[in-house]
Parts: sequence; structure tokens; C-alpha cells
Amino acid sequence: MVENSARILLVDDEPANLELLESILQPAGFTVLRASGGQEGVEMARARKPHLILLDLLMPEVTGFDVVAALRGDESTRSIPIMVLTSKNLTEEDKRQLSGQVAAVFERNSLASAELIGWLHQLVGT
Repeated sequence: MVENSARILLVDDEPANLELLESILQPAGFTVLRASGGQEGVEMARARKPHLILLDLLMPEVTGFDVVAALRGDESTRSIPIMVLTSKNLTEEDKRQLSGQVAAVFERNSLASAELIGWLHQLVGT
């Protein structure tokens, strides 16, 4: 793990999703931080100040929407870009709620790993 590489925080309650994303991101040179739920994600974002957060919306207890609200309401985490990766079909209300709060929203199955890596490098400026 190279500490001067961009830190990306993965927040997802599905271990398989965390494994898959980590297997794509680490070889591409990113430092991967993993949180297995929304509350852990908020705490880790505050403590570790990642360069970017990849966030699942559908989680029990503390949802992705809750995570976005908590991080945007905190001065220390407000400027961290958040990219949502979700399998949820977003309603217009969901889109309104996320508008201006997240850098991008992608459907989990619509994004190829090379496309994801390119997009992340561009977003974190590496």
C-alpha cells in the first residue's frame, strides 16, 4: 500500500462488492479503505479523509443517502467527492436528493472497470 497514492473509501454492506472494487482499484494504484456500512463509512471518512468515496445507496440502518447527508453536513468532509455506485433504479426524488451532493451516480452493472479507473484518476487528479 503506497501512502502517497489516492485514498478511496469504499462504503458497501456487501462483502462481494467490496472485494470486487478493491481488486480493480488496488492494482490501478489506489489505496483502498473499506467500510462495511454507512455509520462505519461516515466515521472512517472523518478519521482518514479519503480523496474520494465510492458509496452504495442501499444499506441497512444507515443508508447511502444518510451518509451523503452526514458528510455534507460536516465541514471536515464536505469537500470529499462522493461517487454513488448502486443497483437501485433511482426515482426522480432520489436524483433530486443527490443532485449537487455527489460527483456522479453510476449503475453498478453499467460501468466497465477500465472506465471506472479512468474516471477515478480524472476525479482525484492522479
